[in-house]
Amino acid sequence: QDSTFVNNAANFGGAVNFYTSLGSYLIAYTWGSVTNSSFANNTAITSAGAVHFYKSNGVVIDSAFVNNKANDDAGAIYFESLGHHGVVNQAVNPNVLGASVDSNSADVSLIHSSFVDNKANNNGGAVYFTDSYGIISNSSFMDNTVKNYGGAIYSNSIVNISNSNFTGN
Repeated sequence: QDSTFVNNAANFGGAVNFYTSLGSYLIAYTWGSVTNSSFANNTAITSAGAVHFYKSNGVVIDSAFVNNKANDDAGAIYFESLGHHGVVNQAVNPNVLGASVDSNSADVSLIHSSFVDNKANNNGGAVYFTDSYGIISNSSFMDNTVKNYGGAIYSNSIVNISNSNFTGN
C-alpha cells in the first residue's frame, strides 16, 4: 500500500509476483493486494513487467503503470485467474479518480485505469489475461507496444470493454 516500484527486475513480475504454489517458490501467496502504488521502469525477464498474478487471487487499486517491460507477455500486468482479481481506479495522474468495482462481477476488473508506454516482446503490451473473465471500463491505454498480439490488451478469455480509449497502441 502507498508504495513506489521503480527500476526493479525479476524473472516473473518485475516488481511484484503473487504466485500460488504447492512447491518451492520463494513467494507463494493465495491473495495479493496492491493499493495506491506506482510502477515505473520495471522489467520482467519473462512475463509481467510490473505485477504478476499467477493462479492467485488479488486486487490492485489506485495505481499507475508507466514504461514497464516484459521480454515475453504482459508489459505491465499478467493475470491468470484462480478466483477473483480486481484492478480499480488506476491513473497515471493521481488527481484522476474512478468508480468502485463490484467484486462479484469479474475475475479481473480495470476501472478508470491508465497504462502508458508499457512494452512486451510477445503478447499484451500493457495487460495479459488468461483464464480470467475481465471487465475494463473508463480506461485509457496509450503508446503500449508489443511484437505479436494485443498492443494494449491480449486475452484468450472473455473481456468486456466499455467507455475506454486506445491511442497509439
